[in-house]
Amino acid sequence: MILYIVFFFLLVITTLRFVPVFRLPDASPWLMPLGFVLKVLVGCFFLYVYAYHYGVGELTADSSEFMRDSGILNSVFYESPGAYFRFLFGFDDRALLFEYLSETTQWDADSSKWFNDARNILRLHSLIHFVSFGEVFIHLMVTSFISLVGLRLMTISLLPFVKLSSSVVFLAFLLMPNVLFWSSGILKEPLIIFSMGLFMYTVLGSFKPVKRTLLLLLSAGCLVGIKPYILLCIIPAVFVYFLFGWIKDTRIAVAVLAVMIAGALLSLLTSPMKPVVDKLSSQQFDFINIGKGGVYARADTCVYIIYGADMPYVEINETDSTVFLTKEVVGDYVKPGARKDKKRCTIYPNEKPWKMIYDGEFSGSYIEITPIEESPETLLANIPEAINNVLLRPYPDDPPKSKFKCLSVIDGWGLLLLFITVVCFFRRTVSRKELHLIIALCVFSFILILLIGWTTPVIGAIVRYKVPVQLAMMCMTLIVFNPKKLKNG
Repeated sequence: MILYIVFFFLLVITTLRFVPVFRLPDASPWLMPLGFVLKVLVGCFFLYVYAYHYGVGELTADSSEFMRDSGILNSVFYESPGAYFRFLFGFDDRALLFEYLSETTQWDADSSKWFNDARNILRLHSLIHFVSFGEVFIHLMVTSFISLVGLRLMTISLLPFVKLSSSVVFLAFLLMPNVLFWSSGILKEPLIIFSMGLFMYTVLGSFKPVKRTLLLLLSAGCLVGIKPYILLCIIPAVFVYFLFGWIKDTRIAVAVLAVMIAGALLSLLTSPMKPVVDKLSSQQFDFINIGKGGVYARADTCVYIIYGADMPYVEINETDSTVFLTKEVVGDYVKPGARKDKKRCTIYPNEKPWKMIYDGEFSGSYIEITPIEESPETLLANIPEAINNVLLRPYPDDPPKSKFKCLSVIDGWGLLLLFITVVCFFRRTVSRKELHLIIALCVFSFILILLIGWTTPVIGAIVRYKVPVQLAMMCMTLIVFNPKKLKNG
């Protein structure tokens, strides 16, 4: 197997070196292969973190589940090719699921068949299994290749808007620590970066209408299949980009944009937007519960929430998913199906079994955020908190106490300081078209920051989810940067 891994590695290197479509314009033909080598090395570090820092020598968390479940999906092909392709293209049903994929944990029977990120990740990795034979390093190399192509597309898209070489722009994207780490693993970020790169390449490039339409459909389909909310953030940004092209007076365009943003935010106070507020509230409620961990048990009239410190007094019957409490504890309760109005209470031992709804561990990087509880006023009041949590955290004293957190602190603050330094001391006068792109990137970042900050109470998740925001910040930094000022010292 080692020889096969080496062969596969050299095959990818050769492809990146000698196939013209994968090269960067006006750059060394070895730049892409060297970028791939770096991503594979970081990918090995990713495997180490998920196997030894979060696990006990074996791959754990989402990466482990993706590998395991995609292997089960791949094995369906050898039992019934027809059933496999029904799963692959979303024509499966509940009976087929219980027959072939009952042991999976990520293939949710009640979720959307096509617009489901977990299912689509499993579909991709089930295809990789045909050439990986279950070897995790092959999966890592494929996902690293996919994200590398995404960075290449992003670089080509940005070249007309910067005064830097393609090599510098590509390396600026590639060497962003947070982006490099998450895009080199077996998670969703490689596909997110590829989809974003393809979308930028399509919108900012020069194509015939038919080709542009096909590329837009492909990139939008990828985003919807992996992270639909990112596409929802991109669409207003694209609208703003073309809006500034239509309105010739920049001051009028800025005023129109300010009114639009204010109107969009204030519209959250109206009844037609209540489903949006409720959805964000529900997302936050679920994420807070997952972050805090513990057991959620359905009694006759309510759902009891027993937190991690009291888990020694909880007995769970895995066979029928029932819960018994052996000692009086202090916890919370909510009405069944409710997403607000959690109330503190004393929970007494039960004789009649409770039905277990959720059982999870406390997240070591959990932070307190203000509950929305379906209140649009609270949602708007939480905007500063959301921006702070995404742009500035983690702070040095934030949980967890881990050496890896220091890397996230340096990365987040380093990028912010780089952006501020370039804007203050090394900026150049940008053209109208470049200004339009900067404003569009700001709109995209602002919307995504709010969505993440409103709903996410876990630092580790925030660090992952803000990768697209950091890429947008790097794009803005590269656009305004004037290399002549750096040379003149």
